[in-house]
This record gives sequence, C-alpha cells and structure tokens, in this order.
Amino acid sequence: MTDPNFNIVRPAAPETKAELDVSDIWRRADAANPAHPFLARYALPPQHLRQIGDHLVAPLTTRGGSLVGLRLVDPHGAEDAYPAVADHACFVLEHDAPTRTIIVQGSVADALAIHASTDARVLLVSSATDALKLHAQLSADRPARPLVVAFSSGDVAAALAPVGERLVFGLVPPPGPTWAELYAHRGPAGVASWLDDPAIIFGGVAMPDYLAVRASGLWICLEDRCSSRIGGAVVAIALAHDENKQNWQRVLYMRDRDGSDRHLFVPEQLFWQNPNRVAGTLINAGFDLGTGCAEQLVRQLVQTSVEKRLVVVARPGWHREHYVKPDGTIGPRSSRVPVLAGSVGTAPAISAERLELWRRTVGRYAEGNSRLTAALGIALGGIAIGLFDGQLGIGLHLNGLSSLGKTTALRVAASVFGPAHTEVRSWSATDSGLEVLAVRHHHRCLILDELAQIRPDAAAQAAYLLANGSGRQRANGGGRARPAEHWKLTFLSSGEISLEEKVAERSGAPQVREGQAVRLIDLPADAGCGHGIYEDLHGFADGAALSDALNQATEQSMGDIADEFAGAIANDIEQTRAFLRTEQERFVRSSLPDEADGIVRRVYSSLGFLAAAAELATRKGILPWRPGSGHADIGVCAHAWFSAWRLRSGMNRPHALTQAWLAENIARLTPWELAARDVDEPGYYCHARNVVYLKAAGWRDLCGDLSSAYMQAALKEAGVVRYTTARPPRGKPGKFYIIDAATLGDGSSEGNNSKNPG
Repeated sequence: MTDPNFNIVRPAAPETKAELDVSDIWRRADAANPAHPFLARYALPPQHLRQIGDHLVAPLTTRGGSLVGLRLVDPHGAEDAYPAVADHACFVLEHDAPTRTIIVQGSVADALAIHASTDARVLLVSSATDALKLHAQLSADRPARPLVVAFSSGDVAAALAPVGERLVFGLVPPPGPTWAELYAHRGPAGVASWLDDPAIIFGGVAMPDYLAVRASGLWICLEDRCSSRIGGAVVAIALAHDENKQNWQRVLYMRDRDGSDRHLFVPEQLFWQNPNRVAGTLINAGFDLGTGCAEQLVRQLVQTSVEKRLVVVARPGWHREHYVKPDGTIGPRSSRVPVLAGSVGTAPAISAERLELWRRTVGRYAEGNSRLTAALGIALGGIAIGLFDGQLGIGLHLNGLSSLGKTTALRVAASVFGPAHTEVRSWSATDSGLEVLAVRHHHRCLILDELAQIRPDAAAQAAYLLANGSGRQRANGGGRARPAEHWKLTFLSSGEISLEEKVAERSGAPQVREGQAVRLIDLPADAGCGHGIYEDLHGFADGAALSDALNQATEQSMGDIADEFAGAIANDIEQTRAFLRTEQERFVRSSLPDEADGIVRRVYSSLGFLAAAAELATRKGILPWRPGSGHADIGVCAHAWFSAWRLRSGMNRPHALTQAWLAENIARLTPWELAARDVDEPGYYCHARNVVYLKAAGWRDLCGDLSSAYMQAALKEAGVVRYTTARPPRGKPGKFYIIDAATLGDGSSEGNNSKNPG
C-alpha cells in the first residue's frame, strides 16, 4: 500500500506520521470523490468516507463514539489502519431507522456494499476474532435489534465455528465472490438475497465448492448465483461409531418441511449399498427432496468432509473428562466426543440469568437450613459420585409427619436438574421399574417421593438395589443370560415412615438390616426449631410461606445448576477428585462421635461426601454460600441421624421400648378387675396374670414416633403381643392390644407366667 501524503492537510507539521492528530486529519480531509477508482470498481457510493490525496479514509470509533483511528484505502483497494492500535475500533455506517445490526469482517468495500443493500446498521472490524468479540459484547447488552456477523467467506466462518457445531449468527457470501463483488455483479438485490437467506455453517465441514446450504435449502451454485435447488437444507456434520469402533454412522443435519431442525444418524454402509434408502430415510423424516435429485443429494452427503467424530455410548454420566446427558455432552472440546444415541454434541448453553435467579432464591434460602443443604448435597453428589470407582451409591430418606416440608426439600434437590415436577418421581414402582430409573440416572440423583407407596417386600430390597448399582441377572428371548444392568447414583427419598418401619409392615418381617440402614440413611425431617424442615426462615413469616417461595422458584429451573457443576468438574477432573476426598475426610474427622462403630463411620463418610459436594459447589461460585456452610449444615444432619440411630439401636427397639413404657406407666393403668364400661383410660393391668390390656390411645402412646404396624409386627413375631377381643369383668367385649409382660420380662410384677386370658 502506498502511504498517504498527510502533508496535504498539514504541510508545515514537523512531527512524524505517528504523532499526527487523528481528529485533525479527519477534520481536514476532503469529501470523497464518487468517481474514485476504488469506488468505481464496485459501483459503490462514498458513504461516510473522506479523501486525502488519492486515499479514501474511513473513521474508526470506539463503542462510545470517540474517534481513535482511520482506515486508509488506496486506489487499488489495499487497506491499512492508522494508527495500528485502532484495529480494535469500528467503521460505523448508520441508517436513520435500522432494523438490525451487522458486524462485518472484511473490507471497507464489503461494509459499503452491505450498507447500501440493507437498512442495517453496519460495524466494520478488522478481523474475524474482533468480530466475534464485538458480537459477544453487544449480545451481553441485550440489543433490541437482531445482531449478526457477516464474514468475508464461508471458509473463514467455518474455521471459527467449533468443530461440528453450527454458527447460528453468521452470514457469508456465495462460494467465490466477496460481498463487494456480489454487489458489483448483482447489485443490492444480490447482496440482500444472501443476507436474508443465510448460509448454514458448521465448523469442520468442507462441502464441494459448487454447493451451498442455505436456510431455503441445498443449492448448486455457479459463480455468484445458485442455479438449482436440490431440496431442503441438509449437510453431513459428523461421523459416529460405538464404543468398540463398530457400527459407523454419518450424522446429518436437516431442516424438515415444517422448518424444524433435525439430526439423523444414518448407517454408513447405506450410502454405498443402497443410496435410495438414504433418500427414503430423509424423506420419512420430513425432508423436502426435489424431483430426480436423490442421486445428487447422496453424492453431496458422501463427498462432504467432516472432522467431528462422535462416540455413541450406552449410558449417561462421566466418560473420562466428559459428562454425557441426553441433550448433549459437557466437557472439553475433543476430536471424539461421547454422546448418547440421537445426541450430536455439546449440551445447550447455560443461561446466566436463570442461574443467577436460582442462586438468589433456592440457593440463598437453603443456606442455614440443614435438610435443604443435605438435599442439595445429595443432588450435586449424584454428579460427583461418578468420579470415584470405589464409592457405593448413597441414599438419604427424610421421614416425618406430613406438612413438615419434606416434598419441598425434594423439589429443591430436583431443581438442580430441571423443573421440579419433571424430576420428582414416585416410589410406587416395581423393582424392575426402579432398575430402569436407576440406569437413566447413572451418575445423577434419583428423587423418589413417599416411601409408603412401595410394597414392603420391595422396600426391603430397594436400598440394596439402588446403592449397590447392579440389577438382576435375566434371560433374553432365547433363554440365554443377559448382562445385568449397572449404575452408580445417589437417591433422595421422603415419607411419613422410615425404611425400618416400612419393612416391618410385611407380616413377620425382621427389623431393617444394618446394611440397608447404611445405604438409605434415615434422617428425621423435623429440624426441631418449630418450623418443620427449616431452621432459618430468611425473613418469611413461617415455614409455609418459605415453602411456597421455594416451590415457585424450583419450577423455573431448566437444569443450569447441574450443567454448571458438571462443567466446573470437567475443567479439572483430578483436582476435583482430590478436593472432594480431602473435604470428605475433613468432615469425618471433625464430626464423627467418639463412640462410633463401623456403621456410624460409614454413614458419616457418606454424609461427608455430600458435604464435600456442597463445598465444591460453593468454591466454584455455584452455591452463594460462605465457605464451610455445607460442612456445618450437614454436620447438623449427621448429629440428628446419630441421635435417632443411637435411640433405635438401644431404647427404641420394640422390646426395650415396651419394657421402658411399662416400667413408667403400668402403675397408672386401672386394674383389669375394675375395668368399667365406656371409661376413657389408656388400658388395664391384670396383676394376677401379669398381662396388660391396652386400648388404642394407650397403644399409640407406647408406640410414640414409631409406626403401629412396625411395633405390632415385631412384638407379635416374638409372641409378646396379640390384637384381639377380650371381655373385661365389668364391661362389654372390646378390641385390645394384649401384652404378656411376663414373657417380655419387664420385672414390674411378681406375678406368674400363666396363660393369657381370652
């Protein structure tokens, strides 16, 4: 490029070119000559340009409108910026009432051509990188008008798009000419046609030069025009195979007759063995194929070169550094991306607005409320658990009376993954149904409401089934063994009764096994502060008002929290593993009771994992909490569990509980010989036979917080209690819980162990 003669405007200036004042140069420049050779070559108007000697000059301004540089164009079209630091500024071409904004990556000629062909506001930048940066900045400002980038060519745009992903905001000219050349050959209408019917661009996709995929369809292009339409928009974007590098497929993007975007996985062998079946597959999916164009279509799909490789995996969850979901994969860009069948790559973008809304509501209200913290810990732990091969599944069951807020806690956990109503499921399922749910929730959290809805015999195995991560061995249609399903997850449950009480509903059922107790941690839902599950109401009038606010907020989630958390883990897998293990061990060291046995240690280790997941989310800025809040709140839950467990394993066993109740209350029971008709009293005691007759009120008082079914089943199996009709000496027959105190061995009487009265 020849240097402009700045002395034309400042002949006496002794300074060097770099020291010249940009504003002064622009002010002294002449109006551009419409017959300038550069403008005449493309038949362009001299919009917003001035002239110094034989150079055209375009002003470069900041976003605030300050003039900081000039773009110089010589008669041959060569361009340069003055000074060099002005490369990041824009040449702005305005309209009185623009309908959209187009950022142009290209030449001054391209910007003039686009401005002359549309009513758009045009911003010219010097490089494609600057165009993407400016697009991101302006998009963050939420512009009222549509915002797109016009690249100098399809190759430039495709090189900037992530491999295999669509550049949704890019415009490109037809193969061959520039925007200015298109304007020179076809006029404003030719440029407008490509701006209004944009090309569909995927990174890493190289089509034959004579083809173009536009919103209106697939076209054969000759020079600067598209001469014939083959059919709707369709292009190959990737190749896919299974985990054994078998069953190769070509992944196609297409737009159906209704204008909806679709992705098809077509077996690679069909393109060679039966091209007509490929065309038929597209037509069945709603593709608009031109008459007699099937052969051209299949040839185009085969000749298109694609860089992206997809590995179709059988299960969701972690596959090395990638977290696979049904709607896409989270993790670093890779030449081979793991996906589930039907998915084509990256998960949808996270909404910063929804993420912040969740933090301000659900995240904020959960801090200081131990049961909500545990719910979020087990939800996030479902994602983190996939990083550890030796970690068994973890279950948490919130039990207690209705109206405590248990379902709200489940909805809070569910909001990590999406709208709460779509994530909370019912226990009312068979064991095989639970297996299906478990596989779908591999490396995730399964949320189940109301334990009472499952059969007692199924409840006895559910904790083992979900936590151990292995299904039953079954046979296929030919009678041969079919591989058992496998999974690893966390699960959150609720109910008015505990797992122990549910198992006891089965006639003759033993108490819950310790292995089940470890796998499904029974946590009292009542936090003991008079507000149900809450300790901190965060300014709300009562627990019901806080629950209403949480229930409303949890319906607005779209899964951004889970995606953000998985993405944070994927950025550094090894560091995350180390952090989680360190935090888990720290929780156990600081919280474990001195008298802890093996069972208590295992439960505290599981709760420590949930605390570590909550602390990781806090450290990554996902949870808006103070560091240590997760440890503190789940420590409260651990203490509540240990208190209940110590009671259940000692004084809360049915025999011991009954003995204790009788020792305290037998003296206030009316003697059986004096039992009167219609007297409101808890029950009677027959001293001679050492037998207690309890009415319903007395029996409820004896059971306390434990369910009647559980107590009756356990004591009946031991031959201690019967529920039958008996006739008091001075009253009518009635139903009584009859307890043989001598068999129980309460020691409250010196009476004999004679046969119970009938």
